Amino acid sequence: MNNQRTMRLGDVAYLITEKKAIHNFTCGNYISTSNMLGEVLGIKPIAGLPKKGKATIFKRGDTLFSNIRVYFRKIWLAEFDGGSSADVLVFRAINNKIDPLYLNSIISSNNFTEYAISVSNGAKMPRADKQALLEYPIILPSIETQKREMEIIRSINEKISNMTKIKVELQNFAIQLFKSWFIDFNFVFSKEYSNQNNCINEENPVLFPDSFNNPPPEHFPMGWHVKQIGDFVNLIRGISYKGKHLEVNPSLGVPMINLGCFNINGEFNPRKIKYYSGDYKNRHKLSSGDLLIANTDITQERLVLGSAIIVPKYLDQCLFTHHTTLIKLKESVPESMSHYLFYLTKSNKFSSHVSGFATGTTVLNMPPDTITKYRIPIPPLSLLEEFYHISSDIQSFIESNDDLKGTIIQCRDTLILKSLSKELA
Repeated sequence: MNNQRTMRLGDVAYLITEKKAIHNFTCGNYISTSNMLGEVLGIKPIAGLPKKGKATIFKRGDTLFSNIRVYFRKIWLAEFDGGSSADVLVFRAINNKIDPLYLNSIISSNNFTEYAISVSNGAKMPRADKQALLEYPIILPSIETQKREMEIIRSINEKISNMTKIKVELQNFAIQLFKSWFIDFNFVFSKEYSNQNNCINEENPVLFPDSFNNPPPEHFPMGWHVKQIGDFVNLIRGISYKGKHLEVNPSLGVPMINLGCFNINGEFNPRKIKYYSGDYKNRHKLSSGDLLIANTDITQERLVLGSAIIVPKYLDQCLFTHHTTLIKLKESVPESMSHYLFYLTKSNKFSSHVSGFATGTTVLNMPPDTITKYRIPIPPLSLLEEFYHISSDIQSFIESNDDLKGTIIQCRDTLILKSLSKELA
């Protein structure tokens, strides 16, 4: 590279400190640690704004860096102007010294994450020292070289961003469909209203009844039954492993899903897969389509506890650790129940239930009967199958989308690594 210079990050970028009252922002342009996705995967919609306080102002092209538990790598290149919470640092490039995307590539690198971890303080909520971050050493090429090397990265990032948005939209659709059918009972209420008021509504699906069994709190559709989850599943805890059996080389071990694979936003993170070379039993082998749930949490906000994933096809026959629990359907239970239970774990009601039964202080645990004794409404098999048909198609598309996105991310990261390592001309 031409005109390379060794310097501090603070020589080419600075942290924004300007703030505005929270009422100047909306859900569409406010960013907090809760709606930033881990592993540099962007952002998701936020549920609501804080009632009071101030937000740090950011502009399009700034790099937002979640400064709580930096190992989650929640980093985002701003696509619009807005405001961010106090625990989100806003890095801004100094004009004509560093390209904003080049700055983002440095902050998104594994080396920067490792450095940020090394300068973090705090036990429960570790935060990186802001001034120490600005001392991070970099080797910088000329601004012209930066822009040339980042041109292809920009197009790749746009592709990744679009794929992430599609996935989020599909997931939200499935979650809202489940909520409408099985929690809010919208179609049942609609049919009940139509009958009571002599209305004709041909849009109401025939799979739903037109009345309810009981008054609140067990206000469930006519013909449905209330059961405990334990009536349908057995719980199997994963392997209690030793670190000496973990392998760096994937060819030396069997893939093993662990607590790190559960992002705090409920997403599955394949980058955290471990490889295990020790002994295990057949019950510790997963099949694609299995439902796995996190039974442990190291976040005090209970952000991971009770999160569930559906094992993707490419991890068929992989293992799982003791921090996770397999929710195994009993032999007589139809496969469609697995997706019903998966989306049940996405509901606010279930999350609140799990949070209330958590045990422990620094490390939180979920007792087995938190799941097995949880009471749920069971719809007719025909309705379960209909939802399963829809959700399975969505899940298949998401898996294909994730596979392709993973390949694209690997290519991007390799290009960035070469650029930051001075391997590109």
